[in-house]
Amino acid sequence: MKLLEFPSALDDCDQAIKRDPKFIRAYLRKAQAYFGMRDYSKCLDMCEAATQVDESGANKREIDGQQQKALQAMYATRDGETEEQTKERIQKDPEIMAIMSDPVMNSILQQAQNDPSALQEHMKNPAIRAKITKLTYAGVIRMGR
Repeated sequence: MKLLEFPSALDDCDQAIKRDPKFIRAYLRKAQAYFGMRDYSKCLDMCEAATQVDESGANKREIDGQQQKALQAMYATRDGETEEQTKERIQKDPEIMAIMSDPVMNSILQQAQNDPSALQEHMKNPAIRAKITKLTYAGVIRMGR
């Protein structure tokens, strides 16, 4: 990856993935490019995609390391954030707002609020799990409070 040329790195990774959807290095490089751009949410998405492609688990350590770096950086940028600032940030994120306006997700979140154990059942569905994970990363869902 050339120094700070993240958009072209993303394009290169997209080309590599298009040629070989199982080429794990392209997913990892794309995650690194997003990390360099400070787009931690997309970095985490790429790490998840890399996990799906890495069927043998040969790159698990590297993927987990990148995820941890992204999570630490994401949470560090929010350190000391007030409730109001969190709400403003969430409202500026179209992906989070789309999830929040989904009637099915609203129903699941309402159910989880009344019965936290119900969330475990919903987490078995990969699509729901991905959305709940995004909401957790964004700070919409808080565990242990």
